[in-house]
Amino acid sequence: MKTLNLIKLMTFPILIGLMLCLSYCKKETKIVKEIIHDTTIVTIRDTINRYLTVLVHDTIKGKAIIGNITYPDPVGTPAIASGAVVMLYMGSAQDPAKLVAMTFADATGNYKFPYLLPNAYFIFSKYNTDNQNYKMLSGLNGVNFASIPGYAVTLGTTDLTQNITLVNYAATGNIKISLDTSVNLFRKVTLDKAHSRIAFETEYGPASQGALFPGFFGSPSGIPSQTAFNLTKFAFDEANPSNTVIEGYVLLHERTTGEDGRDALGQCGSKALLIDTAGMGGAIARPETDTCKLISTSVVKYGKGYMCRAILRGFLMHKGPGNNDPICPTCPADTVFGFTGPFDVPRDFPVNMYFEFGGKQYVAGTNWYYLFPFEGTFTFNKRTMNINHASIGDNIKVSCHVNIRGASKTPF
Repeated sequence: MKTLNLIKLMTFPILIGLMLCLSYCKKETKIVKEIIHDTTIVTIRDTINRYLTVLVHDTIKGKAIIGNITYPDPVGTPAIASGAVVMLYMGSAQDPAKLVAMTFADATGNYKFPYLLPNAYFIFSKYNTDNQNYKMLSGLNGVNFASIPGYAVTLGTTDLTQNITLVNYAATGNIKISLDTSVNLFRKVTLDKAHSRIAFETEYGPASQGALFPGFFGSPSGIPSQTAFNLTKFAFDEANPSNTVIEGYVLLHERTTGEDGRDALGQCGSKALLIDTAGMGGAIARPETDTCKLISTSVVKYGKGYMCRAILRGFLMHKGPGNNDPICPTCPADTVFGFTGPFDVPRDFPVNMYFEFGGKQYVAGTNWYYLFPFEGTFTFNKRTMNINHASIGDNIKVSCHVNIRGASKTPF
């Protein structure tokens, strides 16, 4: 009897285990799939410097902000801003603490911020026409524009298009200076010739492989310094550029490229620039062929600086012997590139000179004074001037480094 009871006690656990096993064999397994989104978490700082974590990027549910970027060319026509930098901020203002993304415009001026979650964003863009992200110690590196003040947008559940129009920077001061104060109420200044220079460069002919042929006007060997460049008219109104007037000149024979055999009168450098000495009784340049002027016709705000629309006047052309040339009857005919006139008068060519004002600079000393630096540049094609020389590239870039000086011990 006791043996039967023991067998019963051992059988109960076995039966319970068998039932459990059979129940698991009959149970269906349910597989649950969960999509984990690829997200980007950004830490930003609020108005009282608390750090907040926000979700801005989702490759599954996110939407895009797209658009096209343009800037004004020198005549005001919208141009593609390829390579423009575009920055995206959280919120409704350009706050560096809330920068969440940055991109660049492609070759067609288009930009894209993909996979963004619904939120309030602020877009700011800037552009340099030479695509330079640095500035050299001197000279100009392209023209800068920005989307001032920027674009506040709200992204919902669909893609958003926001085109960007880049604009000029506003003037930062109200300096008014002039060489001749009798025609306005500006403060009188003078040209600091000792610290001013007009330089030029061009590719060294078609076989140059990019090598530059540089030079500048002023003080080549054997010629007195400070005579090659001068300003005859100058008035600058920082805040109202329409009041600005610029007129100056260079003497073409007073230039140097570092080689006297090329620069001297009668040599290839002077001949290339159409400088004549015939009939002058020696190694003297004929004035009407030696002077090249820049005369402003209008000045407007442009980029971070100003655009001076001007006339480049010079490069007189001769009819040639036997054509009753009143200036130089013995000079050969200047008919390169098919030039047919007008002869014996300086010719006018339109150019656009971009320049920037470096601000009022205090120069300390016993006779302290203020200096007003300007940097400008323009380019012209040699064929428009009928310059024909194999060593001169098609385009000639002129750089103007001009310092204007106030009177000693005079505040501005």
